[in-house]
Amino acid sequence: MVTGVTLPGVSQDGRERPPSDRSPRSGRFRIVSIDGGGIRGVIPAVLLQTLEGLLNSILASVRDNPADKPTAALWENVTEARIADCFHLIAGTSTGGLLAAGLTTTAPGGRPKLSAADAAHMYESHGPRIFHRPLWRNVLDHFNVVSPRFPLNQLRRALEDPTVLGDGALKDARTDVLITSYDTSLPGPRLFTRWGAPHAGTNPKSPPETMIDAGLATAAAPTYFDPEKLGLSRLVDGGVYAGNPALAAISMALRRTSDPGPLDPSDILMISLGTGAWEQPLNYGWGGTIGWLRPRKGGEALLEALLGGQGDFTTEAAHMILNGWSATSLPGAGSAGQPVAWWDPNLSPSAIGAGPQFWRYQPSLPEPWALDDVSKLDDLKRIATEMTQDYRAELERLAELLVRAGPVPA
Repeated sequence: MVTGVTLPGVSQDGRERPPSDRSPRSGRFRIVSIDGGGIRGVIPAVLLQTLEGLLNSILASVRDNPADKPTAALWENVTEARIADCFHLIAGTSTGGLLAAGLTTTAPGGRPKLSAADAAHMYESHGPRIFHRPLWRNVLDHFNVVSPRFPLNQLRRALEDPTVLGDGALKDARTDVLITSYDTSLPGPRLFTRWGAPHAGTNPKSPPETMIDAGLATAAAPTYFDPEKLGLSRLVDGGVYAGNPALAAISMALRRTSDPGPLDPSDILMISLGTGAWEQPLNYGWGGTIGWLRPRKGGEALLEALLGGQGDFTTEAAHMILNGWSATSLPGAGSAGQPVAWWDPNLSPSAIGAGPQFWRYQPSLPEPWALDDVSKLDDLKRIATEMTQDYRAELERLAELLVRAGPVPA
């Protein structure tokens, strides 16, 4: 048994990994995976904004350098690089699903409508209205015993804004998307993809799926919003089974048969983005139904347990599939460089996700901030900015790789 050791360079709270000096391994298939987390989705949005800025800075340098003419030629039809240009698949759950939809929705001409900066701004421009609780609902049902906390139409109106998703169709996404939801009428998972549900768009009873359909379905968190009604389906937040959609994205990639497939794990490069985590104990009262479900500081204890546990396990599994054991930071080394036996069946989040194929970005939060606490937006943006500064060198290496690889096919 190993006791009394810490990971070199790892933060003492055990959540954040130290920056890595590994070079990303170029993958035939590149994925962005974005966790759920409500208003905390501004954290991955800010990181993607930083990454997109680095892409365009590097691309400008490439275009100015005669020696980089072959790389510049790959981008000759793209004036400004967008996140969707650089990844074969963007996967998201809940707020991550909204980001996936926003980053891939196209304008006339087929280019992405929103920049990553536009997507990040959505949280400020629309977050307070989405998470506004009507007075009558707060008075008549303060603890959400009978009805959800917020009307789903508030989210619908935000997504219908022409500057957000507007009338964008799922089939017209700039690159492949995987947006998770759960169909309570089956019951079972529902995955929204660019190729759509069987027969979608072929007749009036099966209309084409829209980005708004997918956005409402992935973000309709139980106790927060009503389920989204889509035909006979009643759809709720994909976070009930995939709050971190990294494994769902890997599974979808490995099933691929068209170019650049078929794939195996060594072909995949993934950037996995969290929405913040903390280590304070959950408050579940006396352990009964009310204790686990009553909203407290940080939200319902049961929901946070499900999201946190599932998210950490998915991160570890994705790391082992893509990075492998050799890229796992274990406690210390034994004398004379001998490896130390590792007894703990759980790997610390700080020990994994540092490449070369799986890159995880998950900041620590100072306290349990609820998924709908819009008063913390400035704090969340500050935390996201600090995280991007800490991992700046990694993001620059990733951006360099993405520019050199060229845009993915539409």
